[in-house]
Amino acid sequence: MRARALRRRAQGNSGASTACGGSHLIAIAVILIAWGAVVPAGADGLFVKVTATPIDFGPIYAGETFTGMATIIVTAPGGLNFRVALDRGFHFFGGVRHLKRNIGAEVIPYSLYSDAGCTLALGDAGFGDTFPAGSSVTGTGIGRAQLITIYARLTVPAPAPPGLYLDSIMVSVIY
Repeated sequence: MRARALRRRAQGNSGASTACGGSHLIAIAVILIAWGAVVPAGADGLFVKVTATPIDFGPIYAGETFTGMATIIVTAPGGLNFRVALDRGFHFFGGVRHLKRNIGAEVIPYSLYSDAGCTLALGDAGFGDTFPAGSSVTGTGIGRAQLITIYARLTVPAPAPPGLYLDSIMVSVIY
């Protein structure tokens, strides 16, 4: 399978969640890297395309719990079954994904889910097994873009130094 990475930077505060009461302002983003952008799906010349938006928590405060969302957009030929898997990220340890401060070694644990209730963990079990604690999302191509919403949740430890905290997640489409 040929693949091309697509990196997106978190920008602005659109959809930002904020809370009062913390003493440190922190900006956090999870950048999704989509693999498989424009990859042949078969001999018929049809293609699978995948793109992703970042999860931008915007400015948040230490000691609070926040949620965010991103969208993975998959365009696949009609009838083609596929799975969307998410790897463990760049700052994985102790069985948990982490955001890392851009200057320094501080980290904030976070989780990714396929449901708004944050109960169905997303990972790459059975594919890459870098994050086997979560499963992939299945779908069937319809010949046009399909939106898959990804939910994120984190609790910022107190005290957490102010700064920009990032992680990158590899998005793979398997068919």
